[in-house]
Amino acid sequence: MMKRILYIALALLSFTHVAAAEQTQASKAERYNVSVGVEYAYNHSLGSYANFDVLSTMPIHRYFEMEAAFQASTANEYTAGVVLRPKYALRVGELFVDGQVLYKGVVRAGQSDLAWGLSVGYRMDYVRVQVGWSGRVLSMKNNEGVCTRVLEPINILYRVDVCARPQTCNWNIHVCGTNYDDFQIERMTEPLFMLGGRYDPTAHWRVSLDVICKPSGIFHVTANFYEAMVRAKATYSF
Repeated sequence: MMKRILYIALALLSFTHVAAAEQTQASKAERYNVSVGVEYAYNHSLGSYANFDVLSTMPIHRYFEMEAAFQASTANEYTAGVVLRPKYALRVGELFVDGQVLYKGVVRAGQSDLAWGLSVGYRMDYVRVQVGWSGRVLSMKNNEGVCTRVLEPINILYRVDVCARPQTCNWNIHVCGTNYDDFQIERMTEPLFMLGGRYDPTAHWRVSLDVICKPSGIFHVTANFYEAMVRAKATYSF
């Protein structure tokens, strides 16, 4: 009899621990958090360089959140971005809309890139799909200081993420194909391919590692390697 009671008590304790862990993981996405990251990258134009990232997610309401991002690069580039995200939880998954503005200053070349995008997304435990539209204004100065601006009004945004485990797990692995992220919005013919993983050692901390490859193109015959990047990030949720 005592053995049965002990087995039942241990089973209830184990179930309670798992349920609490899953609730903690599910609520992480709804809490204010700050991330600090470092990246090592290599491309054919610049060679090796490093990026230093700061990101923050700010839940304003259960139906709305905001993200802010800043990146400084040893290639003498600086990037700042803001994302406004209305969202709505469905019976299965979540529907959301991303409005993104991204500014990149390429100081070494006297260039700047102001990009914006609007996309609709749907995410579940294992899959995230997103599609939308973006535009940009490129500004360039010549040797005489004369500024030329080029408008690219139409570009398609896309993103597909596939995870190995549900988002409530304390570790996961994912693959992704997209043409944008927190610090860049590329043309539709210039995708990014990502492979990464994350681990949550505690209820407040998350560490992640991503490997990113960027070809010089994919929808034509000159789809050669252009850039590769390794991104490590630590996130604290309040």
